[in-house]
Amino acid sequence: MALSRAEKTAFFLKGYKPAPDDLVGGDPAHGRPSLFRARNPDGLPVLIKAWAREGAASDADMKDIWRSEIRQLQRLAAVPKADDLFVPMITAGSDRDGFYIVLDPGRGDPLETFRSATAKPPVLSAPRLPRNRRLLWENFLRVARALELLHSQGIIHRNLDPWSIIGSFGDEPDFRLTGFEWSMRLATVEDVPRAGAGGAEAKAASFGQDWRNLGLMIAELLDVSPGRVIDLRLLLSEVADHLSVTEVRILRKLTGTIPVERLDGEQICREISDVIETIQAQAAGGELKLAAAFRLDARSQLTRDIRLATGNEIEANDIDGLAAFVRDDLAGEPYLTLVKDNAGGAKVALLGNQMTYWLSPYRAPETTDIPTFEFAVCEKAELARPHAIIGSEVLLPEMLDILPAGKTQEQSFSRRRGRVAHWQPHIDALKPAEHRKTDLDRKYEAFALLTALEMAYAVADIFPVSVKPGRPSEGGNHGVIAISRHDEEREALSKLLLFRTSPAVRLSELLDKGEATDKGNDGWSLAQTGSLGERDVENHWRYVGVDAANQRESFRFEGSFATRISDEAFLIPGEMRGKLTQLRRRLKALRALREHSELLRMLTDPRGRIEDSHDPVKQDNDFKSLDKSKQEALTSILSTIPFFLLQGPPGVGKTYAVSEIVRRRFMDEPTSRLLLSAQSNAAIDHLMKEVIDMLPSDVEPVAVRARPADDDASDTDLEIDRQADIWLEALADSDLVEEADPIVRDKIRDLAAARKAKGSGKSKAARAMIAEARAFEAMILRSASLVFATTNSAAVEQLIEESSLFDWTIIEEAGKATGSELLSPLLLSHRRLMIGDHQQLAPYGADNMIKLLSSADSVKKALRAAMPYIARYQKEPGIEEILNVIEVDEADFGRLCADTLAVSRQSTASDLP
Repeated sequence: MALSRAEKTAFFLKGYKPAPDDLVGGDPAHGRPSLFRARNPDGLPVLIKAWAREGAASDADMKDIWRSEIRQLQRLAAVPKADDLFVPMITAGSDRDGFYIVLDPGRGDPLETFRSATAKPPVLSAPRLPRNRRLLWENFLRVARALELLHSQGIIHRNLDPWSIIGSFGDEPDFRLTGFEWSMRLATVEDVPRAGAGGAEAKAASFGQDWRNLGLMIAELLDVSPGRVIDLRLLLSEVADHLSVTEVRILRKLTGTIPVERLDGEQICREISDVIETIQAQAAGGELKLAAAFRLDARSQLTRDIRLATGNEIEANDIDGLAAFVRDDLAGEPYLTLVKDNAGGAKVALLGNQMTYWLSPYRAPETTDIPTFEFAVCEKAELARPHAIIGSEVLLPEMLDILPAGKTQEQSFSRRRGRVAHWQPHIDALKPAEHRKTDLDRKYEAFALLTALEMAYAVADIFPVSVKPGRPSEGGNHGVIAISRHDEEREALSKLLLFRTSPAVRLSELLDKGEATDKGNDGWSLAQTGSLGERDVENHWRYVGVDAANQRESFRFEGSFATRISDEAFLIPGEMRGKLTQLRRRLKALRALREHSELLRMLTDPRGRIEDSHDPVKQDNDFKSLDKSKQEALTSILSTIPFFLLQGPPGVGKTYAVSEIVRRRFMDEPTSRLLLSAQSNAAIDHLMKEVIDMLPSDVEPVAVRARPADDDASDTDLEIDRQADIWLEALADSDLVEEADPIVRDKIRDLAAARKAKGSGKSKAARAMIAEARAFEAMILRSASLVFATTNSAAVEQLIEESSLFDWTIIEEAGKATGSELLSPLLLSHRRLMIGDHQQLAPYGADNMIKLLSSADSVKKALRAAMPYIARYQKEPGIEEILNVIEVDEADFGRLCADTLAVSRQSTASDLP
C-alpha cells in the first residue's frame, strides 16, 4: 500500500500540513522539483519545493541542484530590497525521502495558478482595461527590478516562467521572483551553458534569454500574440490596438526583436515606469474618475437630509433636482475627509459648500461580494461639520462622478468596473503614519546615533584659537600665530563628551605629540566658523613650534600663502580630512543599511537567525591533519550561516582557519567571491600574506589588495594598479582583442601601452587615458574573486555603491573596530565570519563612548551642543530622525541609548552575541 504524503514527510516536514495535490509534479529525470502548498507548524501558508530521492546515482545530482538553489537564495537575501522583490526561503532540509526548500509566499501564489484558473482575476480576464493594464505593468516592473538585481550579481535565472513569479493580484503590485534551481553565476565566458546543458532550457542561457522570457510572458498576459510582437513586418502601431507604441517597443526590446547592443535593466525599468505614468495620465484625463452613488429617492435618509437643509424647497420625488443640488454643493472645493468616530475607528466624508456627505464602500446588489471603495455610496448627510478630523484632501470637482442610485447607476458601475479611480488610495493617504517602531527600525537608529556621536567627537577635535600674523620663515613662507582661546560652547561640549581636559590642553598635547614624532605637523587648517565639514578652510599650515615670545598656549605655523583669517578662528588637525572621509563613508553605509533588512535582522537577533548552510565539509587529508578541536571549529564555521564569531588568543590557528575556508570555497565553487577585511592596513597585509602563501598552486583566484593612495604599498603584485597592468597587458595580447572591432582593439592596446610606459601629463588626451585606466582598475575590483581591504576603505565604499556581493565577508581583528566601522564590510555578504581576541584592546575612545551612552540625558545634551557645528552636507536622514527623537520622546530615547550601547559594545569581540 502506497504511503500518503503526510506519512512520507514525517521527518523533515513533520508538523507541516501539505495540500493533497501538487501544483507541479516533479521530474527527477530532468532535476525538476515538485511544488506544493502547505501550512507550517504555526498554521501559516508556505510553498514547498521537493526533490524526491530516486537512488544513489541520481540523488547526488538532486542534492547538487537543491544546494545550488539554497546558495542562490542565501546570496540574494543580502541584496538590498531582497525581501520586497524575491520570495524568501524560510528553511531547507532533507530526509530519507527527499530534499526540501520551504518558501514564504506571503499572500501570493504562483502566477501560473491564476493564469490557468477557470475564474481568473479581473486583471487577467480583462487586461485591456487601462487600470488592469497599468497594474500588470506595475507588477512586471517589480520583476524587471528583481531581474536587474540578479544580473548585477552575474547570475542568470535560466528558468523564468509563470511558475517562478509569486503574486496575489490584489490592488497593489506585489510580484516577487523565485525558481532559482537552475540559476547560475558567470565568472568567465566558458561558464555560459550551451544548448542541452542542465536541462532548464534547450537554448543557450544568457542574460538576454532571461529578458526574452520576461518579454514573451508580459505580451501573453497583456493579451498580445507573441508572434505579432516579433513580426517586424508589422509597424509598432499595428501590433495591438490597445497598446501604445512605447509598450510595443519595450516588448520588442525585451524579446530581442529590436537589436540593442546591451539590454540595460535600469533603462528598461525607467521605460516601464514611463509607460505606467502615461497609462495613468491618459486614464485620469478620460474615464478614471471617483464614482459615487447617492441614494436619492423619496424614502431615503439622504433625501430627507437634503430637504431639511434646503427648507424643503426640493420635492422628495425630484431626483434630478436633488442630484443637481449635490453636484452644485460639490462644485467648489470638495474635501475628502477622514473623521474619527465614537468607537475609535474612522469614517469617510465628502465636505461640500454646505453639507457633509458620509461615504461607505459599495457592494453590487444581490451579491455576497465584500464591499470595496472601487465605488462609494452615500446614504446620509448633515449640515454640521465634523470635529475629529484625522486628515483631508482637496479634490477637483471634475474628479467626481456623481450618480443617483438606481438601475441606471448599477448598470453604469457594472460596465465601468476597472475603469474608474479607486477611492481607497485617497482614503489611505489620509491615515496618519504609524509611529510604532519595529526592532529593525531601532537597530538602524542605534547605528545612526552611534554615527552622530562619532561626528560629535570629531567636532570636539576642532580647536578655538585667536589668530594674528607671525614673522615669515627664513625660506620665505608666511607665518601665523594661533593662541588658544576660551570658547564656552566648545568647553561645554568637551565636558559632555567626558574629555578629562579642556580643548586648549588637548590642542597643546596634540601639537607636542606631533613635534616629538615629526608626524602630525603638516596639513593643519584654519577655519572661520569651525563647523565639521566646513569647505572654506586654509589647509596649508605646518606647525613649527611654540611662540617663545608669548605664553605656552601660543603656537607658530607657517605656510606658502598669507592667511585671510584674523581674530577668532578654529584650528583643525591634518588628520581631520581623513576622519571626514571616514564619516562620509559611514553615512553611505548607514543609508545602505536602511534597505538591508537581512543584515538588520541578523544584527537584531544574531542567535535567532543562525541556519545550516548545507555546505558539505570534505574530510580530505588537510582536514584529517587537524586536531579534533580545529576540525570541530572548521566544521561549525562552514556549516553556519549567516554569522559566526571565531575567538581566541594569538597562535591558536585563527588565520589558518581563514586560509582553509578560502581554499575550500574556491575548490568547491571556483566562481566564489570573498572579501577579507580588517580595521588596519597592517592587519590586512598580514592576513593577505598568510592566506596567499597557504593557497595550493591549483587554486588561482583573481586576488587584489585595495590600498589607500597615501599608504606605502608593499612589494606585491596584488595591488589593484599592478593587477590592472597584468590583466590589461594579457587582454591586449589576447585573441579576443585581436578579433575585436578595430576601434575597440586600438583603444585597449593604446591604454595598455600607456600603462606600461607609466606616462602622465595634463593634456586632454592624457587625462582621458588616466580616466580610462581608473575605470579599468574599478572593473578589476568588481571582478576580483578575492579582495583584501580595510573596513573603511574607498574600495569597500565603491563596492557598496555598486551593490556588489561576496559569498563571504571575513573580518580579522574585529575587536579593534567600532560598530560603525564593521558595518561596511558586513553589508557586502550574506555570510560573515568575525575573528577576534577576547583580550584585545577596545577601539580608541570606546570607553568614553560607552560611559556616555550610559546616560541618555548626557547624550541628549552632547548632541544638542554638537549638531549646530555639523555642516548640513554631512548629515544623513537617519541622523535627522535621531534629533527629532531627542526633542519629543524621552522614554524612547532612553531605549535608543541602550540599543546604541549594545552596538558599541559589540565592536569588541568578547561582547559580540
